[in-house]
Amino acid sequence: MIYSTGQSFKEDIGNSLNLVYFWGPQCSVCKILKPVIEELDKEDQINIVSFKW
Repeated sequence: MIYSTGQSFKEDIGNSLNLVYFWGPQCSVCKILKPVIEELDKEDQINIVSFKW
């Protein structure tokens, strides 16, 4: 999983297939999705870019 910032976002996503995970610390849906995203990250079939807003 790549943890991106606003400055590095374009470089982090590159030209490959990505799942961009926008999340916030107060977001209850984000907390529910986090284990699913982490499991997908283990499979190495897709790049996951995490972006905290």
